Formats: sequence, C-alpha cells, structure tokens
Amino acid sequence: MAMKKVTVAMTKEMFSELDQERKERRLASVAEVARVILGQHLREKNIERGLATIERLGNTSS
Repeated sequence: MAMKKVTVAMTKEMFSELDQERKERRLASVAEVARVILGQHLREKNIERGLATIERLGNTSS
C-alpha cells in the first residue's frame, strides 16, 4: 500500500501521551502509534457503519 506523508502539529502533552503509548505497545515511533490508533478507529467506524446497514436492511418489511 502506498503511503503519503503528513505533517501534524501537536501539543507537548499529546506528544507525551503518544510516546507513552509507543512504549506500552513497543512500537518504533510516535508516527507509528498515530497510524495504528487511526487505523483502529477507522476499522471500528467501518464496522459500526456495516452493522447499521445490516440493521437497516433487516428492518425493511416486504
């Protein structure tokens, strides 16, 4: 998968939290932590959308 580079500005506190998360997850960089967290969030969001679609389709009466 091709990746695009993105530059993000954040507060020292946010960076510190991500760095702590990096250590807990044993990842190489704060950027990798951000990618993992965003990926998890987007997967969960897509699952929720899929479940909502299934619910909506299940509630249709013929």
